[in-house]
Amino acid sequence: MDKIIREIVEADKQARQRVKEKQKERLDIKNKILQQKESIQEKYRVEMRKTLDKKRDELEMAFQEECKKEDEKYNEALHNLDEKYQSGKEQWMNEIMNRCLKNENHSDCE
Repeated sequence: MDKIIREIVEADKQARQRVKEKQKERLDIKNKILQQKESIQEKYRVEMRKTLDKKRDELEMAFQEECKKEDEKYNEALHNLDEKYQSGKEQWMNEIMNRCLKNENHSDCE
């Protein structure tokens, strides 16, 4: 009978030891999973930051290019307007002066 009790006690000890080992194993696996999760999250955070930085640079370059094009259009329009003014200013000044003189002459008639 003592032998059976000792075997039962020994079996119980071994079972408790296996339970402790499995609990430790489970805890180790859980910690590894958490570490991997953090590692994966950091990896994707870094990749996302790189992607966003690249996209921001592309958009900034596109914006600068559009600004350059708009500046060129503005300068071309300003140049064309200045040319029209330079080519027609004498004629316009003469026309304005003639109209003013005509109006002066008509006001005397009234």
